[in-house]
Amino acid sequence: MSDMARSIKDRLHPLPPLLARLESWLEMLPRQLCSVTCHPHQQLVKLDDEAWKATGEKPLFIVQGLDKPGWYYLEAAISRHSGNREAKLIVEMRDGSESTIPIPANLRGTVREMFYLPAGVKALYWLPMAAEGYFSQSELVVHHVSATEAWIRRAQRVLAWSYVFAGENEAARKLASPLARLRHLQTAYTLTARAQIDRYNSGTYADFLKRNAKKLHPPKAELQQALAGWKLIPTFSLIVVAEDDVPALQATLNSIQQQIYQNWEVYIVGQAKIIDLCVVQQAGNVTPVPISEGSEATEATEATEATEATEACNALIASLKGQWVTRIPAGG
Repeated sequence: MSDMARSIKDRLHPLPPLLARLESWLEMLPRQLCSVTCHPHQQLVKLDDEAWKATGEKPLFIVQGLDKPGWYYLEAAISRHSGNREAKLIVEMRDGSESTIPIPANLRGTVREMFYLPAGVKALYWLPMAAEGYFSQSELVVHHVSATEAWIRRAQRVLAWSYVFAGENEAARKLASPLARLRHLQTAYTLTARAQIDRYNSGTYADFLKRNAKKLHPPKAELQQALAGWKLIPTFSLIVVAEDDVPALQATLNSIQQQIYQNWEVYIVGQAKIIDLCVVQQAGNVTPVPISEGSEATEATEATEATEATEACNALIASLKGQWVTRIPAGG
């Protein structure tokens, strides 16, 4: 392996120990390092050695040096500043047809991808992202590899990532069993690559919540079972200061009382007339702490109430039983 290829591989995100061992073994199989060059073809402005500006949504490099049909393994480091993660190889054939090969990268910009080039390729293009903006990329390290290495790499990725993307990955839905994935390996591999790109392209918070709904909101029974296994169950002392916003106070109390974790105590600090307006469920761990009421809402009386509320909170903090103490604003 050349010094250039080794330096680029050293920049890639480290593999887990088991995969690193597999990688070392695969690199001992028959393979050939290709002399690959990329020349800007359209919608590209070079800024320095590795930095580029895409002036349109289809910036293309023309890739030269991959003249033989067969399996190839691509490694590269890429950093895109537009948020777009859509990368692909575009294969133009001598008969006029065209195909695309999706090339996923992880969020750290590491590319490790297998692809196949058939006979009759007229031109090969590299699209690093499908958006205007800035990006930087290393040179492309490409090895011409054996069918054995290609099969092992694809099988490992398909079996691993199909479970990661279960439910959202088309390969996992269509090819339900591991045997089916291996039987239709290239189809599953392509679908898994597409799923990776789609996941990393979904950069909005709403997409994140939708994608991780099951993790963020596991079934209540699972949480209760997990709590039952805790060796230490601390008590949380919650101080809620009741102001004039009765609906906000009521919503806060309802939210606390609906929590799965029930080892808490609540102290409501405020005027008795405000506290009484809240339909507080009868529970021994909810305690009103009334303060005096001013006859008129003036700046002076409001300042006095604020001082009394602060003093009441400080007194509570000194006497609470909970291992954890926090103050929650009404509506928080």
